[in-house]
Amino acid sequence: MRGILQDGQQKATAYWNPVSSLTMSEITKAERINTAFQEVLDDPAAEEALQHPALQPLLAQAAS
Repeated sequence: MRGILQDGQQKATAYWNPVSSLTMSEITKAERINTAFQEVLDDPAAEEALQHPALQPLLAQAAS
């Protein structure tokens, strides 16, 4: 099996990692912020989100 896989291998012509400039802490924080943001969007009061308490989870995550 290993020989079959190795026979089909080719050298990569390019490599790109879109998150290479981010730390794991930044990535997990972004995930938490996104989750909080989705909660805000799901809130019926999202129209008034900038003044409404429903925005607090997003603001709290963004501030941490």
